[in-house]
Amino acid sequence: MTNFFDKLSQRFTNFFTRSVAPSSIFFVLLYANDRLFNDGDWFKKFLSFLIEVKSIHDVFLYICFVLLFLTYGYINQIFSQFLDSFIKRNYSFFDKEFKALREEVKSNLDKKQQIIFIAIEFNDYNAYQVLGGTIGASSSYVDEVKSIHALTVALELNLILYGCCFKHGVGLSWPSAIFAAIFFGIVFHLVAKSRYKARNKRLYINFLLKDKP
Repeated sequence: MTNFFDKLSQRFTNFFTRSVAPSSIFFVLLYANDRLFNDGDWFKKFLSFLIEVKSIHDVFLYICFVLLFLTYGYINQIFSQFLDSFIKRNYSFFDKEFKALREEVKSNLDKKQQIIFIAIEFNDYNAYQVLGGTIGASSSYVDEVKSIHALTVALELNLILYGCCFKHGVGLSWPSAIFAAIFFGIVFHLVAKSRYKARNKRLYINFLLKDKP
């Protein structure tokens, strides 16, 4: 019974962090931008829309809310996976200690692992795919990166919407908004890589110590 509630709790947590939370961040930022820079025009139109929907049926209103959150959740997930695809190689080129640790792991692979890395390139991403299941590495790093990407997508979409769509925006043209979106994208990309780097550093140390007393 305890295991059942633990699994249920874990699924609820995953659903909240990967679907509800990303959607909430986006809509909170959108509301803040609309109120500060657009005189709340979008929010007023949205309220009018809700009144019309509620006049049809209360259940239909809840269905619209659920569909709205789920739709953005899937959009956020697609863009987050796109961002994640840019990190599927080595996580650091300038950290000499980390590079040395990576090379030490490469030189200590067993025969089966060496055969795998003949077929695929040995890099941080592939090393985690091959070694992560046998050595064990915390999944919290992956959840952190997903949260970073969710925040990145929400922030960038808000910047683009703010620069391109808001009528009363002040002090930020659409080229500036796109530049800011690219800037924050790069910053959050480096932060995400740093979390994957921390995960692999722990993985490499565990791998090198696995046969030690």
